[in-house]
Amino acid sequence: MTRTTMRIGAAALGILLAVAACRQDQLFRPYPNGPLDPMFTRYVSMGNSITAGFQSNGINDSTQLQSYAVLLAKQMQTPFFVPLMARPGCPPPYTNVYLQTRVPPAVPNNCALRAQQAVPPPYINNVAVPGAEVLDGITNFGPGTNANGLTTFFLGGFTQTQMMMKVNPTFVTVWLGNNDVLGAATSLTNAGDSTRITDTLTFASEYRAVLDSIGRTGAQGGVLIGVANVTLIPYFSKGSKFFNVKAGTDSIAGPDSASRRFRANFLVDPSCAAPHGDSVLVPFPAGAARLAAARADTVTIVGVNCNDSVNVQPVELVKLQRTVAAYNRLIAAEAAARGYAYFDPNTLFTALPAGSIPTFPNVITFPPRAAFPAA
Repeated sequence: MTRTTMRIGAAALGILLAVAACRQDQLFRPYPNGPLDPMFTRYVSMGNSITAGFQSNGINDSTQLQSYAVLLAKQMQTPFFVPLMARPGCPPPYTNVYLQTRVPPAVPNNCALRAQQAVPPPYINNVAVPGAEVLDGITNFGPGTNANGLTTFFLGGFTQTQMMMKVNPTFVTVWLGNNDVLGAATSLTNAGDSTRITDTLTFASEYRAVLDSIGRTGAQGGVLIGVANVTLIPYFSKGSKFFNVKAGTDSIAGPDSASRRFRANFLVDPSCAAPHGDSVLVPFPAGAARLAAARADTVTIVGVNCNDSVNVQPVELVKLQRTVAAYNRLIAAEAAARGYAYFDPNTLFTALPAGSIPTFPNVITFPPRAAFPAA
């Protein structure tokens, strides 16, 4: 593995995740002087939502061009073809998560289809598809697969590995595996449901199959990106946060004292007290969305019970964390064995100063008479 690969793999991927993208042409054409290194002549990115450019529960040509893969290709100075979706998107991104409103105008089936590109791309470099698990890297059919409409829009009849092999890449990044635990963590009926976690032996077999496909191409190098600790995403708040705010020993964001507290019709069960509540993760729909509903309707009583199955329980939290760690040990070992760089995205979380990630969503800016979805 060359120093160039390590620099691009670790430094660029880490830094570029936080860089805002400028508006680009629909196709990234060859740079006059060619790529920075012959290794970057044909770059392919494999992955799921973040790699594809999925943001605010939607995707369009603007969000796609903000993908770290697009930004990395720019730094490589290599042509990079993206399956751009027409605005407002497919689906259009949310403009207000509480009101469930999306980027206008309204389009049939919430999808504006593929964008018409002046020059049809000869192939696709960003083969990532939102919702993909590791299995979806190698097949679109059979039990357990998550092929969806975007799979067809992006790849036609190909899988991610098939399109990757069509490109015959010289450099590849792979960020697969997050959804193998994320679906369990974010289940609306049973958050943390361990039956929805891909077991480590199956994960290893499927992940190696993806890498074996890359090995059959002319790829000279690449970066394998580890699985993010899904329990750290801002979608969750600790149960103890709810208890402490209700008890008056903590607060949430707000311009005045009243908005920083919970109203009387929002109840918090004693099960959310520490230490139990410190290891309970309350998902957005079961927590912040209910609080927003309580503020819009001050008559109806709602609240949070940390023993409810809609929340991630302590045993489930440990299972999720251990699974992510096991996945990443496998990915790091495969990277070392195959001569790829390994990048751990969790270092981005641990490097942040305390308080950088809000402990509770902002529930202030919504119309007082808004109709909220059932949580």
